[in-house]
Amino acid sequence: MKYVPLIAILLATSASAESSVKGRVIDYYNNVVVSTPHEKNLCEEYQVPIYGQQGSADGADVLMGMIIGGLLGKGVTGKDNGAAAGAVFGGVIAADKGSKTVIQGYKTETKCRKEVRYSDRTERMYTHSIITFRYEGRDISVQFQK
Repeated sequence: MKYVPLIAILLATSASAESSVKGRVIDYYNNVVVSTPHEKNLCEEYQVPIYGQQGSADGADVLMGMIIGGLLGKGVTGKDNGAAAGAVFGGVIAADKGSKTVIQGYKTETKCRKEVRYSDRTERMYTHSIITFRYEGRDISVQFQK
């Protein structure tokens, strides 16, 4: 930018000495890729298992658990209340041992997430200009920005 006033003075001086000054200005550009972000919603389907209980203890298993629990409860505490509590726990444990958790089926669930994507476009951007002219028999080139 410092050279633009100098160019004007040279052209004015040259113009008075000669009838015309011939020069050429060339503009230069670069292609620049501009990326613009945008969000995209991505969804996927998943198969999710459905759990349930299968099987159960029969009456004989529960009765056996109650008897063993009652005997242990009486033996540990020495009281009838301990025997009753042991019988209840023994029955519950026997009933639980007879059933197990299994997959009974599947259901479809959709899960979505946002992802940032970029769109690219090419733009032509001005970088600088060069003026070339002849002064006192020499070619002079000066780079400047508009």
